[in-house]
Amino acid sequence: MEAKGIYIYGFVPGFDDINKFMALEGLGLFAIQFREVSAVVSDMETSDYANLNMESLAQLLIHHQKTIEELVNIGFSIVVPLRLVTTLDSKEDVLSVIGKGYDLILDVMNKIETLTEIDIVATWSDFSEILKKVSNHPDITELKKNISLKGDNITQSDQIEVGKLVKDKLDEMRESFKVKILNSLASLSHEIKCHEVMNDQMVINTAFLINRNSKVQFENVLTKMDEEFNGALNFKIVGPLPCYSFYTFEINKLDYQVIEDAKNELGLKNMTSEKEIKEAYIEKLKLFHPDKNADLDNSENYNIASHAYKMMLDYSASVNKSSKDEQFSLERKDVINNLVLLRIRK
Repeated sequence: MEAKGIYIYGFVPGFDDINKFMALEGLGLFAIQFREVSAVVSDMETSDYANLNMESLAQLLIHHQKTIEELVNIGFSIVVPLRLVTTLDSKEDVLSVIGKGYDLILDVMNKIETLTEIDIVATWSDFSEILKKVSNHPDITELKKNISLKGDNITQSDQIEVGKLVKDKLDEMRESFKVKILNSLASLSHEIKCHEVMNDQMVINTAFLINRNSKVQFENVLTKMDEEFNGALNFKIVGPLPCYSFYTFEINKLDYQVIEDAKNELGLKNMTSEKEIKEAYIEKLKLFHPDKNADLDNSENYNIASHAYKMMLDYSASVNKSSKDEQFSLERKDVINNLVLLRIRK
């Protein structure tokens, strides 16, 4: 039998209307509250999520996002999502994570109190017509003309060169439309995050962080743009949504031995600070400078030191402290109590 765990969907204000929390039961959810923050969770059998096939992962993603959006539907105006497949072993672990990340969670909640996310996906309305227009570009016409002069000596490399130029011109056209869209919506957006386009037919796949009361104005600008583009693009608006693209939390479980190895690699004492970690890293790198060992390839040593530096900064972020200069303990018992890190996913 698989072990039971707690699956965390997101954080909501812990002081919200009691009726909203009562409504969670109908969704198979419950809340774990720490002061003014509640984690919305469900009991779930823990699985080897890393090895889920694409179909199972897609179903889990749909369930995860639908659940978070149901929280909005039942009245939670502030919902901070957690990354897909965030599980902890017990209620006590959840309380510990909220406690350690409490100030960060409240800070995010305050930032998004009046904000929402709108996602815009735009595709070419007639991709074949766009390709035709691109193929008639003077640069491509000239290249084809020069290649045709080779007669029977046209090579596969020549064809690849034409294909590459077509793609370059298509990308240029896509970029020009994208810039117009972003510039038109920038004044209404607190932040913009461009996601990767899935194929050549997609022009833009972008998330906009806006004020909730600006939604109608935002959509009106998009409608005006659609008219200016004369139907060249098909727009799809998704939202309003919780701020997935801008403020999704993730929980990382650090490894004690990795932290211990990083501490030893940088020569840190049992009490240290972020400032001292940075100074130790700089001193370590000086040992590998070409002026010290001109005949040695120190790339591996650089990588080891850089990894140790990153691990120590990750650990530092998991420790409650008032400033980067404040010292914290690297004693075994203290490290073991700080191996769970809550942070905003980048």
